[in-house]
Amino acid sequence: MAEDKENRKEYNTEQRKMLLGFLKENCDREFSVDTLARELGEISGGKIGKSTVYRQVKELCRCGLLRRFRKDGKKVVYQFMKHGDDCCNHFHLKCTGCGCLVHLECSDAENLAKHIKEKHNFNLDLSKTVLYGLCKECLNKSENKTGKEEEI
Repeated sequence: MAEDKENRKEYNTEQRKMLLGFLKENCDREFSVDTLARELGEISGGKIGKSTVYRQVKELCRCGLLRRFRKDGKKVVYQFMKHGDDCCNHFHLKCTGCGCLVHLECSDAENLAKHIKEKHNFNLDLSKTVLYGLCKECLNKSENKTGKEEEI
């Protein structure tokens, strides 16, 4: 389904193809619109402007290929969603250290959503449900750093 969204005729411009290619190659990174515009401008030799990036980012978010996040509670960043439509059906874990995004496809998480719906009369919108914390690598770095500081 994500392929269909990527190839919609009304938005299938050379700039869109370049943007999607760049995002796919960097799907483990998050970008602000300014950063995307700057990096794509450098790659394209100035063929992609900031207004084009804004339009494309808005459309890619609308069709589920990009996800919007707030970083540090302020700055808005975007990340390519490899899973496309499937991202509406599970929780996401976002590392506040490195920015990685984990697709949490787990029966315990599904049971939590079910519990919230049944016991608290609240239906979660999983397309917007992101839990923030530290991934294993960042947690290990944090613990190592804390351990070293305590030795000093």
